[in-house]
Amino acid sequence: MRMKLALSAAMLSLAGCAEQPDEGPSVPVQFERATANLTLHGERLADVLGCAGCHGAGLAGEDWSEPGFGRLWTSNLTRAVPGYTDEQLAEVIRGGARRDRDLWEMPSHLFTHLTADDMAALAAFLRSRPPSGEIHPAPLFEEAARREIAAGTFISSRAQVEESGSLWPPDVGDDYRLGRYIVRATCAECHGMDLRGGQPHPQATPRPDLRMVAA
Repeated sequence: MRMKLALSAAMLSLAGCAEQPDEGPSVPVQFERATANLTLHGERLADVLGCAGCHGAGLAGEDWSEPGFGRLWTSNLTRAVPGYTDEQLAEVIRGGARRDRDLWEMPSHLFTHLTADDMAALAAFLRSRPPSGEIHPAPLFEEAARREIAAGTFISSRAQVEESGSLWPPDVGDDYRLGRYIVRATCAECHGMDLRGGQPHPQATPRPDLRMVAA
């Protein structure tokens, strides 16, 4: 309940906030724990952060390929995670790159400021998933994707981290720091770090400006 109130209060305060993203909270903040069990807390975080939305309900990965654009699979986390230490996994999630290549369409820029405790819980949950399914192929970009990459409208997750991984949604005061932390890790994926909305990619449906919604 407190998390919902913090999020609602932060959203309602956006109409009068600063134009540009600011620095992070001066007082450390993280997702509240509904349980002392680290794995169960990580499962809750995986739901909040939308892991299953891209990797599937069982986290075994899904086919997001588009004819003419490219072959794109989300990673089979049940197979990939055991190959990394917790520290390496955190680097991949926050950095948008594996040891051998950049990630694509992974919203790592949202997770650059996840606390060590939240990241540890997420890792504990991911490690608890039984192996299933196959290891999926690396991305293969076709003509439409190559055009967008050349134009700079489709960038890798690592490049997106470099571009916006240090930014935060507008600061409306320490009373709303929990809501700001939640918004950064969730809402900003579609609405941007400044929450102004717009088109995340050329063919996407425009997303609303959340500051206007709050007003």
